[in-house]
Amino acid sequence: MSSEREDGLFLDELYDKYASVMFRTALRFGVSEAAAEDIVSDGMLSLMKNVSTLRKLDGKKLSAYIVTAVRRAAINRISRDTLRRDREKRAALSSLYRADEATDPYDAGAGDELDKVVEIIERLPPRERACIKLKYLLDKSSAQIALETDLSPGSVRKYISRALKRIRKELEESGV
Repeated sequence: MSSEREDGLFLDELYDKYASVMFRTALRFGVSEAAAEDIVSDGMLSLMKNVSTLRKLDGKKLSAYIVTAVRRAAINRISRDTLRRDREKRAALSSLYRADEATDPYDAGAGDELDKVVEIIERLPPRERACIKLKYLLDKSSAQIALETDLSPGSVRKYISRALKRIRKELEESGV
């Protein structure tokens, strides 16, 4: 029981020391202050799961670990929000098509294709997935993605290229 209490105190100290860094990191993703607070909370939840690792780190390594946790939380939140907005848009479009029974027969499979692409993107390796979502869902440039993910612009372009190749390959294999 005292271990949980010590962990709680340790995390409180980390939060007090790094709160402004975590908040600034979250804001770099272009979110509102309220969203940044949520992202910091998500980052802290992630850190809570890794207290034993955190205790072994010091100085710059600890700071980098904390910032990375917040970055991941931001990317995850942006991805979730983007997917939710996309689902809402599809639902709205779908209701429009249902309202008019005379839909274009050539567009009948468009929703299936989009669902398949979303499914493939979710299975991509984390960096490829993050880069492709930031590029095509949030319309970010390679330079902006590089800043937000702490990658070089060249690496961002490489991850996007790999992701697009994987998506094309899987779509071809599935006959979509």
